[in-house]
Amino acid sequence: MIRVKYSSLLRPPGPLVDVLLGHPDAPPPAYAIPAQLDTGADRTVIPLAVAHALRLWLVGQLEFGVVGHVIELPVYYVTIRIDGVMDFTIDAAADPDEPRVLLGRDVLNCLYATLSGPTRVLDLSDQPLPTPASP
Repeated sequence: MIRVKYSSLLRPPGPLVDVLLGHPDAPPPAYAIPAQLDTGADRTVIPLAVAHALRLWLVGQLEFGVVGHVIELPVYYVTIRIDGVMDFTIDAAADPDEPRVLLGRDVLNCLYATLSGPTRVLDLSDQPLPTPASP
């Protein structure tokens, strides 16, 4: 299980997890970057500059609805390692304007997550999390 405190880099504060990105044919992943959980995103988004730096395979283009506009983004095959313990190899969109990774439901639906806003803590695991005891 991973436990992280919310980051004050986000306004309002929210969870950022450390991820490593890599080329699927060149393990282990080596490009360190923070990732924000984005439960409203269908799929994960990575910075376009990182996709180019890692020489990821372009697998297509997809249209995305962003704040009432439709944009087309390239999609790359990438390996993501979350906090050194959970690996995923997925097709991720690449955005030239995104400074960090946005973990979408394509990854989040494979994980167990508990967000605790009052204590500003995220627990994340690939196994069921223990149920908190009732007060």
